[in-house]
Formats: sequence, structure tokens, C-alpha cells
Amino acid sequence: MPGETPLPVTGLIIMGWIIMHFLLIFAVQLAALVCNNIRRNPQ
Repeated sequence: MPGETPLPVTGLIIMGWIIMHFLLIFAVQLAALVCNNIRRNPQ
């Protein structure tokens, strides 16, 4: 059976989605860390 469904494209979309989620989590944690540092050390 020839593969008519574009499987590599689906894998690429899933991989991109996972990478976006990891970047989002990393950005949120980094922002929380910066906010905590600013709150702890007022300038």
C-alpha cells in the first residue's frame, strides 16, 4: 500500500506543537523568576 497520507508533515506539526509548548512553559517560568527577583530586591 503506497502511503498517500503525508505522515512526515503530521509528525512535523506535532513536533512543532510540542516545541512551542516547551518554549511557552520556559517563558512563563522565566517571567515568574524575574518577577520574584524584582519583588525580593526593590530598587
